[in-house]
Amino acid sequence: MKNEELYRESWSLFPTGVSVVAVLDNNKNIHGMTANSISSISLNPNIVMVSIGMERSIKDHFSKSNSISISVLASDQTGISNHFAISNRTNFLENNKFFQFSNEYFFIKKCLSFYFGKIIKKHNIGDHEIYFIQVKYFNLFKKKEPLVWYKGKLSKPIC
Repeated sequence: MKNEELYRESWSLFPTGVSVVAVLDNNKNIHGMTANSISSISLNPNIVMVSIGMERSIKDHFSKSNSISISVLASDQTGISNHFAISNRTNFLENNKFFQFSNEYFFIKKCLSFYFGKIIKKHNIGDHEIYFIQVKYFNLFKKKEPLVWYKGKLSKPIC
């Protein structure tokens, strides 16, 4: 087994939540990607970190956008996770149907929670770009369970 494969497998043993990170382009089309590489970095101010692989098609749209949406998916949203896991999605009507728009905010309908903000810093590290996003607005829906990524598969919470 290659070191890269073993390294990836070792991290698959660390359960994480699953989210969809999305941006609007100038034509109001949504570009999104499934991500489990997000993290809360600061409580005051509220800052979230998002990691995006250099090969991901959303990367160019992400760095140009002022409005970033992060929707944490609920356990019944595996179909949405799978939809945005595929790179180079260009069927914007299909992408947009998953989202709810509220004033200037947009987020996945019936998600567990969402965060909306703007990029305040970006770093290129290894084969990823790391973005720090200051959260302007967020909301959560407590009656749902999270979708979890564990051992290379989507699942309900393991607890």
